[in-house]
Amino acid sequence: NLAYWYEFVGNAELELGRYQEAIEDFRRSSEMNAGYLRSWAGLAAAHALAGRDKEAHSFIDKLAALVPDTQSDRLADRFGRGENSRLREGLRLALRQPS
Repeated sequence: NLAYWYEFVGNAELELGRYQEAIEDFRRSSEMNAGYLRSWAGLAAAHALAGRDKEAHSFIDKLAALVPDTQSDRLADRFGRGENSRLREGLRLALRQPS
């Protein structure tokens, strides 16, 4: 269950604009439970918000590969939490980036 808590903390760090801390929390979460998709979504969003386009897109690609039943343009809706969350904002930004 610790993987879930790290993901929750990562979201809090995103909302506070602490992108590097969010990246570390999402990374820990993904290492503890590689199948927990919200960790990968968080990594994509946090990297995008931090201006790390290449990394953000690589995590979008990873997430898209893990959920083949979801079109890439719908990932922000599926994993973005609240409509005005930084997570959703970061996912939308990551999805706009070229491959």
